Amino acid sequence: RRKGRDLLGIDDDRPLVVYHGAVGPEKLIGNAIRAVQALPGVDLAVVGDGTERAALSELAGGIDGRVRVVGPTSEPSLALTAADVVVLPSETEGLPGVLIEAGLVGTPVVATDVGFVRDIVTDPRAGSLVPANDVEALRCAIEQRLASGERVPSELREQLGQRFGLEHTVTAWAGVLESLAARADGSVQP
Repeated sequence: RRKGRDLLGIDDDRPLVVYHGAVGPEKLIGNAIRAVQALPGVDLAVVGDGTERAALSELAGGIDGRVRVVGPTSEPSLALTAADVVVLPSETEGLPGVLIEAGLVGTPVVATDVGFVRDIVTDPRAGSLVPANDVEALRCAIEQRLASGERVPSELREQLGQRFGLEHTVTAWAGVLESLAARADGSVQP
């Protein structure tokens, strides 16, 4: 935790929310900035790169140093371990790996209920889901997660590892590819 906070330039005593991923317009990271702005004493680190980085840096500049647009890092697990909460305020998502990675290191998440996010955050002990583009709901969920101070329990981390780990993923993909190959051969009717 200390090493991750040093990497991000965050004081160890302050609550820390981390956004980690692509920095594009569909991620609505400005909503996370506005949510944290309404939470005195809470820091936000935006880790990643993309087209919105300069605009987010400008927006963050007006929030008394509590928001840092860090840019990309070669050690993403350190950033996720340093966090008290990982936030994903997107308006659209597929199956975001950052939520899986956060859960695996024990960091709870606050994410918008879009795409397949609900397939990852299946237990309220692992995170909170909020409507897309609702800054107040995002703020409330972050505040509640920080107040609880709870980490993701080890049994949920194990479940994530089993569901999204390499062995399970490779087996599932092999099944899909075998099915497609059989269809291409005409041995199985669609």
